[in-house]
Amino acid sequence: MKKFFICLALALLLTLTALAKSGDINGTIYETDITATINGVSVPSYNIGGRTVVIIEDITRAHYYNDSIRTLIVDGFDPATLIAGENSKTTANVGTKLGNTYETDIATYVYDKQITAYSLNGKMAVAIEDLGGDNTFNELGGKYVWNAENRTISLEFLHGGMTSIADIMHEKHVSLYVDNNYKGEFRPEPIMHASTYGITVVNAEVPKAITVEGRVIGYTFNPKRASIFVDDNGKASLNFERSYGIRYFYPDVVADVLKDVTPVQPTRADWLKHYETQMMTVLDSLETEEYTFVYLSQPNMHGATQFLRRLAADGSVICYEDNFKSVSLHGQKFFDNVTIDRENEKVTFSYDRIYKIDLKTGIME
Repeated sequence: MKKFFICLALALLLTLTALAKSGDINGTIYETDITATINGVSVPSYNIGGRTVVIIEDITRAHYYNDSIRTLIVDGFDPATLIAGENSKTTANVGTKLGNTYETDIATYVYDKQITAYSLNGKMAVAIEDLGGDNTFNELGGKYVWNAENRTISLEFLHGGMTSIADIMHEKHVSLYVDNNYKGEFRPEPIMHASTYGITVVNAEVPKAITVEGRVIGYTFNPKRASIFVDDNGKASLNFERSYGIRYFYPDVVADVLKDVTPVQPTRADWLKHYETQMMTVLDSLETEEYTFVYLSQPNMHGATQFLRRLAADGSVICYEDNFKSVSLHGQKFFDNVTIDRENEKVTFSYDRIYKIDLKTGIME
């Protein structure tokens, strides 16, 4: 008899599951007094089944939806793509019913991983507890910290938007190299590669901590990313492939590690060699004992860009091109009628107007 009731219960459960269809109510969303942040950005949060959820479409611009394959893709949580918004609630409103959640056939992906999502009147909500591990980074690159006393939940999500480490390394004239065990080393180099600032790290399919002298300075992560491909017949399909890796660093830790490093000052010869390795062409130049002036062109994927630089004998550099905003869609700069008066050691050129450089003093007018 006991076995009969167990079988009957299982049959009833299967029947109810089979009867559930997209659009049916399957839960409730409530007000919460919990404050949620993602990478330091405050975002609105709610309560579903005792878990803190955020609505994807309301917190990030980095999402893509295709209705023909009923798929929502979230491409990480870079702060530059997040939409800030405070919770508009008070403690008195905690537990207030805001609406229902519904059965849905929409699949929600973060990178190449499908996660549990709740349908809320045409928008999708996900739990912060599913986006990150509890005080440790999960396979999505997320880690959350719950503070019961302050009623806060903070999600740290690995992203590639941290550029301040490059500024620190540039100031100290060092490059970072990481071995296959994710142990890093800062090496002194007079001039770093212009685009990567010397950051050379291995790829990892799951987040790996990068350590220098036993300290975690950041993480490397190369997840597969989801994309929607539409063929010539208009048929959509979901694809997964690796693209650019994520290099995520803690600038304050890097600054502390490098605080006692004395920068290696590049020489004039170092700069000239650097321009050769970066495939820069010298269009014109003037060299004296005190300085070398170079008018350079460098090819890139969108054509080329130009530079005007004065290299002093002590290795210090004046980059005149930094004084001008690009008028090109891709950031290139071009200088017209660049003329070097070798006798008087002056340069004239045109950009938005005519400019003059006194090469003896380095002053541009």
